[in-house]
Amino acid sequence: MDEVKKITLFRRIVTGAGICIVLVGSLFLSYYISSFFIDALICLLIALCTIEVWRAVAKFSDKRFSVPMIIFAVTTGVVCKLQFLYGNTSGYLFPWSLAYMAIFFFIGVVIAVINAIPADKLVCYAFTLFYPAAIMEFMLIAYSYNASFAHSGVLAMSFIFAVSSGTDIFAYLGGTMFGKHKLCPKFSPNKTVEGAISGIVGGLVGAAVVYLICELSGLIPIESVFAVNKFVIYAIIGFLGGVFNQFGDLLASMIKRYAQVKDYGTALGSHGGFMDRFDGMMFCGLATAIVFVLAA
Repeated sequence: MDEVKKITLFRRIVTGAGICIVLVGSLFLSYYISSFFIDALICLLIALCTIEVWRAVAKFSDKRFSVPMIIFAVTTGVVCKLQFLYGNTSGYLFPWSLAYMAIFFFIGVVIAVINAIPADKLVCYAFTLFYPAAIMEFMLIAYSYNASFAHSGVLAMSFIFAVSSGTDIFAYLGGTMFGKHKLCPKFSPNKTVEGAISGIVGGLVGAAVVYLICELSGLIPIESVFAVNKFVIYAIIGFLGGVFNQFGDLLASMIKRYAQVKDYGTALGSHGGFMDRFDGMMFCGLATAIVFVLAA
């Protein structure tokens, strides 16, 4: 390995370790002090990732949509959280966040009509209202849904962080060591079928780690959160999380190809932007939220 690759690898490891410290630290703070820390982290990620996606696709839209988009990005996570504090948390078919999204879509329609902006540019704006914010908000749903059980939200976020990390690590190692068959060469030429299978295994390993820590330490007994067999729950979350996580990676790669950008940003150095790091994790959050809502 040449010197440049060594330096790049070192920076990726340092950045990855820093991200891990922030994620794990927020879990500990939320467990021992207040849920505010996870709430704030998710809302911040929603804002940053939405802005990064908008910056990537804005050239296909219109700059006059930028102000409402930025306002939406920094506020939509807070609106979603307010749903759980003051609204009806049992109904998700039309939550506050979707109503809020509809308001900003209407604002976009008004801007488009007044300024005679072509419909395809409005569609690009509308798409960014939905992705990634609507998907990332499922992490808030997983974290906030079962509030009647102590620390169930911390358990949900532990699953999301561990399953997503396990999927990414195993997919990379499996693809590097065994990868021969391309998974989706048009959008992500480096991903392989062998890597994808390894990623699902990694998701199961990540879920197993969370299960063992929670059970052995007694911090959050899984039986207190779910009404069904705990082994089934961790297996489902691990499997679905592994599949969804990789789908999120592929979707983000497809959008980057469309936008003709290598990364969504540069905030995390060689990792790219926040969206590049959390594009799969937010879909893992979607899978976890589905299980938590249906099985609780």
